[in-house]
Amino acid sequence: MAEAVGNPLFDRFIKDLIVQILAMIAEQERTESKRRQEQGIKIAKMNGVYQWL
Repeated sequence: MAEAVGNPLFDRFIKDLIVQILAMIAEQERTESKRRQEQGIKIAKMNGVYQWL
């Protein structure tokens, strides 16, 4: 990333903040994906079509 403001400390802060935000979003996406997967497995078990390999 190129320096956006010119103040190295502030630039570092902004870069770290962006990384933290992206990490938080990725964690939320993973959690939601696991929740949907568990929900699908539950429905498949109720319908008798779930098979664990």
